[in-house]
Amino acid sequence: KIMLKERYQVIHTHLIHADILGRTAAILTLPFHKHVIFTTVHDVHWFRWQRRFYYSLIRRIDFLQTLPMACHIIAISDSVKEMLVQRQHYKPSKIKVLYNAIEISDTPERKEVIESSIRCLYIGRLVKEKNLPCLLEAMFLLREEPVELTIVGEGTEEESLKALAGTLGISGSVQFVPATLETGQYYSSHDVFILPSSLEGLGIVILEAFGFGLPVIGSNVHGIRELLAENRGLLFDVNDARGLATQIETLVTNPQLRIEYGRRGHDYVINNHDICVYVRRLHDMYHLALVANGKQILQ
Repeated sequence: KIMLKERYQVIHTHLIHADILGRTAAILTLPFHKHVIFTTVHDVHWFRWQRRFYYSLIRRIDFLQTLPMACHIIAISDSVKEMLVQRQHYKPSKIKVLYNAIEISDTPERKEVIESSIRCLYIGRLVKEKNLPCLLEAMFLLREEPVELTIVGEGTEEESLKALAGTLGISGSVQFVPATLETGQYYSSHDVFILPSSLEGLGIVILEAFGFGLPVIGSNVHGIRELLAENRGLLFDVNDARGLATQIETLVTNPQLRIEYGRRGHDYVINNHDICVYVRRLHDMYHLALVANGKQILQ
């Protein structure tokens, strides 16, 4: 009803529930009002390869909704595009890659500071796919080193993670902080950012860490590997707590290397993930789709 009443030129959905429901409504209203439909795919979530009938049905509906000429797909990374083509058989020609972006402020360059301990940081949901037990196990392996960890976020795994930290005897060096939108204070006050996910579409927190000149350690999965390519960060194999501990120790013992990785990441995010550039590119996609659909060009 809202679509018919407001007669929107562009309808843009994000995440699978909105994709299915929003596109269904948008496609049903096409005979009454011509518009273009955009869908941004953010992740490589497990439902996209589960074998159960329910997930197969969702994937089938999702695929069929990409077929109308008015429908356009945006992937947030090459990894997500590859997954859509290989696992869901999307037509490559239907997918445009538009990397996630952040608002980049004038962040002062980090300088080498001699501190009594190195402060590591994780920001994100406390859920299974973020694989935080691996990070806690790495902290246990480094219990004799001057390393502290701050975990900022909330989720279904929060209590079990706190219990694990207690069982490992590392509660004194691990701080849990409630989720907040004011994350800048944590990026600016820590030395290393770590993302140990078992799957990740891109990892916008890595971009945020880059924006603050933080060196990043990430698991060797699609979206993270893409951001840390070309020696922009350090990788470790999924669930390899010892490998993660080794990478943390590499940065703990080499302050200059921390600065160098932070500088590379900062340069990369400025050149490739500035929100101003993102908005211009998205506007151009809308513009071209509307022109192809015979609609009035956006002002």
